[in-house]
Amino acid sequence: MRGKIFFLFYFLLIAGFAYWAYPIVKDRYFESGVENPSLLETIGKSGAFFADITKENCDSKCVDSNNNKDAIEYCNQICGFVPMPKKLPDCSNLKNLKKDYCLRDLAIFTKNSSICSDIIDEGIKKICTDKAKEL
Repeated sequence: MRGKIFFLFYFLLIAGFAYWAYPIVKDRYFESGVENPSLLETIGKSGAFFADITKENCDSKCVDSNNNKDAIEYCNQICGFVPMPKKLPDCSNLKNLKKDYCLRDLAIFTKNSSICSDIIDEGIKKICTDKAKEL
């Protein structure tokens, strides 16, 4: 009888320790299950999307857990998921990133890489100049 009590005591002690230690070990040594960071975490929460989009963002098709339309659109533009326009775009009435997107399309459409220098956003400008080198 006394052996059964000690066995039960040690079993409960080990089970309690395992219950306490499991969350610590899990967080420290195993992946969290989040495969792709939020685009807002990648781009930044400042509202200005002047940041690098990673290959992981493009591989995940620009999925954003926060459903931020501007971040998703920026990622789609950087990753090249937006189709080229069928006709020459007019960029005169646009501002900010919309104008940068339009200028990039215009430079590619007209095969004029000098237009890329008018783009403010560094990510869009890099895409524009890289694409212009291919033409």
